[in-house]
Amino acid sequence: MKKIVLWIILVLFLTGCTGAFFSVKKNKEKKGEKRVVLKNKKEDKLKKKTGKIIIVEKTTEVKENKPNKKEKKVVVENRKKQVFVKKRKKIVVKRDTEKKRKISFRIGEKYQYSIQYLLIKAGKAILEIPSYKNIRGKKCYWFHSKAVSVSPFSLVFKVDDRIDAYLDAEKYESVRITKHIREGKYKRDDLIDFLQEKKMVKKIKNSGEPKYIKTLPNVLDILSAFFMFRYMPLEVGKSYSLPVYDIEKSYYLKVKVLSKEVVKTPVGRFLAYKVSPDLKSMGLFKHKGVIFIWISADKKRIPLLVRSTVKIGAVYVVLEKME
Repeated sequence: MKKIVLWIILVLFLTGCTGAFFSVKKNKEKKGEKRVVLKNKKEDKLKKKTGKIIIVEKTTEVKENKPNKKEKKVVVENRKKQVFVKKRKKIVVKRDTEKKRKISFRIGEKYQYSIQYLLIKAGKAILEIPSYKNIRGKKCYWFHSKAVSVSPFSLVFKVDDRIDAYLDAEKYESVRITKHIREGKYKRDDLIDFLQEKKMVKKIKNSGEPKYIKTLPNVLDILSAFFMFRYMPLEVGKSYSLPVYDIEKSYYLKVKVLSKEVVKTPVGRFLAYKVSPDLKSMGLFKHKGVIFIWISADKKRIPLLVRSTVKIGAVYVVLEKME
């Protein structure tokens, strides 16, 4: 039963110019010349030559507000003003360097879940983004999760786990994760700092000596990886991978989008993506069961339901309330 609860807790937490030109009919004889015939009789001049009447037309030079053939005019979007940039042959558009990959994590979003096994409510869990945090001089998203057991299950096995993950708000890579684990008689406290520039983590277990472990570039903790996956451009039939570190192992977590299904929960009925993560972490992640997660197919990407098969039956994590 301990593995079932731990498994669900960890798996649950795996975004033409107006007025610039005027119309002129071109003379077919000379492409570059603009001619206007004066219809005023006083201004018309008639001359006889070899018996033919020749009309001498007064011409006017028309300056068109057009770029040269070798130039292209590009409107560059700027927050404060519009800038016109001219380049020969190639069209060059200046990009706002501040507009990098943006994921709209919603500060204040909160989800409450019921953990059920064999039709019995075994526990409850919370998943939320309380605010930003400054970690080691970096502005980070703060992802918080909590899971506790409830009666009567808590009389047999008491659980009180808290996990806090911090994701760099600019680079979208993990900065720190802390774990406060209380499961029966087992107690553990982890502090893990991600040293991205060195491609390693610094792990301190139960206030002991630090341990350094190599990781993949731009690695994510398992909780931040879940939030990042929610906002990927999901498509049915495709697989996605994210570099993760968890329980002293770094690997590419692969998640496959299986289908779209309608899911009913206490908070409503949703069209959702059904996904299956291929977890390879050591310890509790090493199991023979299958995990399915349902995420709403709208812009909010709400985590609705988790189903994990075990030796006897299945464990469900169901959304009960959201803010």
